[in-house]
Amino acid sequence: MAAPTASDGGWGVFLRDGRREVVVDLRREDAVKSSTSRRIPIALPYNPPSQDERIARTLRDRFQQSPYLAIRQVSCDFQEGVAILRGTVPTYYTRQIAITLALSVDGVEVFDDRIQVGRLARKMK
Repeated sequence: MAAPTASDGGWGVFLRDGRREVVVDLRREDAVKSSTSRRIPIALPYNPPSQDERIARTLRDRFQQSPYLAIRQVSCDFQEGVAILRGTVPTYYTRQIAITLALSVDGVEVFDDRIQVGRLARKMK
């Protein structure tokens, strides 16, 4: 019997160890067909994070490790090549440090600065 593939309607993994055969529906984690009656743990395919996800994670890590507490409160995302910075910081100097920190991450060349400065910015939200 040939092993089914993902192109065969979503059934993607065929295992045979002499006692049991397992076919897994890749569209649903809980759908398992087995020649035995007990459930068999399976390993689903690993989908590595995209380049954007890796850069976004690096941005978040760098902001969380900053010695400036205000910068730790700035949220950052990375979508389609643009770093998006959001939050409120107390001074323009702190805002500039956040921007410089974002631009220091490999892969970030463009940023969307949505950082607000001062206490009034926090009340305006």
